[in-house]
Amino acid sequence: KKKPSGLAYQPLVSTNVDGVQERYQAVKEMQWLLEEDYFAPKALQGAYYKNRRGYQVTLGNGNPPPLDGLSFDLDSILELAANGQILEGPELLEISTIMNAMEDIQLWNMGLLRIEDESEENVKFEAIPRLVSEIRLNSTLQSLLEDAFDKDGKLSGKTFPVLGQLRAKIRTLRSDILQTLDTLVAMPSI
Repeated sequence: KKKPSGLAYQPLVSTNVDGVQERYQAVKEMQWLLEEDYFAPKALQGAYYKNRRGYQVTLGNGNPPPLDGLSFDLDSILELAANGQILEGPELLEISTIMNAMEDIQLWNMGLLRIEDESEENVKFEAIPRLVSEIRLNSTLQSLLEDAFDKDGKLSGKTFPVLGQLRAKIRTLRSDILQTLDTLVAMPSI
């Protein structure tokens, strides 16, 4: 499958020895994070980060990075955009979800950088933070997308007043149609 041109894209595989070593170190660091309590490095005891909602989340002790249960289909969205198509609500919501998840990954990464290991285990997170540091978010776009949706995941009538007016008009017309149908059904001649 062809990757969209003009976008920063770094493959997960490496083409040189340094890249292989970097990725191996990242896997080793991830293993430290995924170890259960007994086997987890001492440096991770009490380690945490605060996610984008302000909740304190434990680092390590078997807790995966904050992508657990999420899956993204960015390729199809980029393909639509590359073909000049207008992105609809579901695609915009997907982009918003991706950006919010990446913000949580960045916060998770900052938590990793705060871990200081003074034990003989020499647990130091370097490779994962280097990989995550490549993530760049447009905070203006992220704010616009967050405001664009209501709690049900639909485009917000408050953010887009014309859309809110159209929805109100649809509700009124639907109510009128139902009322007319009820009147017709209630007529004795039917």
